[in-house]
Amino acid sequence: MPTHVGAVQYRLARVADAATIAALHAASWQVAYRGMFPDDFLDNDAVADRLKVWQERFADPDLETKTITILAESDGELMGFAHTIIDEDATYGTLLDNLHVRRTEHRSGIGTRLMVETAEHLATLGRSTLYLWVLEDNDGARAFYRALGGEECGRGSVADGPSNPALPAVPSLRICWPRLDKLSLDLPDEPAAI
Repeated sequence: MPTHVGAVQYRLARVADAATIAALHAASWQVAYRGMFPDDFLDNDAVADRLKVWQERFADPDLETKTITILAESDGELMGFAHTIIDEDATYGTLLDNLHVRRTEHRSGIGTRLMVETAEHLATLGRSTLYLWVLEDNDGARAFYRALGGEECGRGSVADGPSNPALPAVPSLRICWPRLDKLSLDLPDEPAAI
C-alpha cells in the first residue's frame, strides 16, 4: 500500500541528488536482489557502491547529452527514479539502466509513470527504442516490464552492474521496446509489481 501523502511530481535529477538516489538504489537492491547478489555485499557494501556510481555519473561533464535521470518525488522525498543511457547500443538503442521505486510505493503507478516520462523525454530527443537488462530471477520486475509491452529479446549476464568486481555475473534477460510510442499508448489499467 503506497505511503506517500502528497502528489507525486517528476523532474530531471541534478548533481545535488546523487546521495539520495544512491540511498534508494541501494535499499532497492537490498530487497530485490537478496539471494542473487551476496548478502555480505548487500548488507555492507551496497550503499557505498551505489554512492560511488552516482557520484561518477554526475561528475561526467557530458551527463546531459548522454543520460536522462528522472526522479519521482512526493513532499520532497524521493519515491523512485529512472536512469537511461542514450544510444547505448547500436542495435537496441537507449538503455534503461536503472528503474527503482521505494518498496512502500510498489503498485502505486510510480514505476509506470517513470517509464512513460522516460519514453516521452526520449521522443523529444528523436529516439524511438528502449531496452534494459533484468535479472532472470527477478520475477516481479519481469512481470512489470511485460505488462508495459516489453519483449524478451536476448539473454546474457550482468557482470558489471555493481562496481565491485568480486560480485558474480548474474543470468539476465534483455527486454526491448522497439517502439516507445507503444509503451506510452498501451499502458495497463492496473500497475504490475513496480
